[in-house]
This record gives sequence, structure tokens and C-alpha cells, in this order.
Amino acid sequence: MSNPTEAGGGPAGAAPELIRLQGVSKIYTKSKEPVTALNDIALVVRRREFVSIMGPSGSGKSTLLSIMGLLDRPTSGVYTLEGVDLNSLKDRELARIRRDHFGFIFQQYNLFPELTAVENVEVPMIYAGVPARERRRRAVELLEQVGLGHRLKHRPSEMSGGEQQRTAIARALANSPTVLFADEPTGNLPTDQGRQVMQALKELNHYGMTVLVVTHDPGIALWSDRLLMLRDGRIVADEPTASSQLLQAQAALWTGEDQA
Repeated sequence: MSNPTEAGGGPAGAAPELIRLQGVSKIYTKSKEPVTALNDIALVVRRREFVSIMGPSGSGKSTLLSIMGLLDRPTSGVYTLEGVDLNSLKDRELARIRRDHFGFIFQQYNLFPELTAVENVEVPMIYAGVPARERRRRAVELLEQVGLGHRLKHRPSEMSGGEQQRTAIARALANSPTVLFADEPTGNLPTDQGRQVMQALKELNHYGMTVLVVTHDPGIALWSDRLLMLRDGRIVADEPTASSQLLQAQAALWTGEDQA
């Protein structure tokens, strides 16, 4: 197993360590034959990083995001968050960490269709016990932050896909998370609307948010600063996005196909 500090730990003086995975594996045993989704992952993510995770279908990228986001537990290995070993915590404690420290954005926007944009953003704060007046103030502020101050009272059916996803971003920020996890956040969007979503994520990262994005689109990965490439449940590449020749070549090919 590789040393996790070497696997993305960064040089001395880098931003503080946030997430550390050491020897993390995930094996599904529901079928007759066990399926290994992740195999001996060693990884360090630091505060304020913007990381993209790519790989072919079935490579384990969404499983990795789910484990880091505490939506699933590893079969083996150690997961520490800011130096705290999460493996020994009970489900209730993990749920509290997930609520207070993590925000999630999915390909399907998962908005409540009967609620307005501002009401959708308020939902996580209801579960966190935030008073009604403060909920409304913060929901309006977050929607304005993602450029939707003019859509406060619109329901999802009255918004474009890009506007719905930016509403989902505002909702993910409701409880001031430490990390934002996004699984194919632009997968259902036209190019221009996808660009607006990535601009919003990039701006959040600029102001200190740690962002991890799973994507199949090399053009989306180029918005990040660091690229993880997975294959067969293993990290096969971990490099700065700007110096990734493979990613640059894939992005150029992808763009060419879109324009053809």
C-alpha cells in the first residue's frame, strides 16, 4: 500500500489535512460473487482543494465519493476527518457530521417539486433546528450568491436545469459545510448551463470551500486543480489538472466531438 502522504499529501506547509483514507476497500457481497468496488485506497485531501475524480464506468469513483461523504461505510481501512477516526463512530454521530460538515449535489437535482427555490434551500436548516427567520434570511442570501435572487419564489418546474442545479448548490451550502461533494453535477445539463454550475463551484472553492467532483467529462475536470483517475477500484493517477497531458488530450477530443 502506498503512503497516503505521498498519495496526494502535498509538501510541508500545504493546507491543513482534511480527509485521509488509508487502506480503504469496499466489497459488495449481495450477489453470489463478491464485487470489489474499491481496492486499498490511500488518499489525502486538504482544505480548500478542488479535486475531480474520473474513471470508466464501474471504476469506483461514485463509491469513493459516497464513502468520503459518509453515505456508505468501507469494508476495511481507516477514514479520518481532521484527525478523527470515523470508523468507530455510531450511525447517529456520522449523521451529525454529514449534516453539519458535508454538502451534496447530485446529477438529479432532488428538489421538492411543490416547494419554491427559497423553501427548498431552507429544508436542511429545518432539520438543523435553525429558527424560521434566520432560515429565510440565509436561504435568500445563498440563492443570491449563486445568481438566483430573481427566482426565489419559483418552483422547480418553472426553472431551467441549470437554475435547478444552482438551487441544489445553494441548498447544499445551507448548513455551512466544510466539504462539498458533487456527483456528475452537470450530467443532465447543456454546455452553457453546465458552465454556470462549474463557475459557481469554482467561486466557492476560491473563497475556501473544499470541493470534490465526480465526472465523466474531461472538460468539467479541467475546472479543478487536482485529478484523481480510478480504474478497477484503484487510484491509477493523482496529479495536478494543469499538468495532466491525458486529461488535456481527452478534453480536446471531447470538445471536437461536441463541435462535429
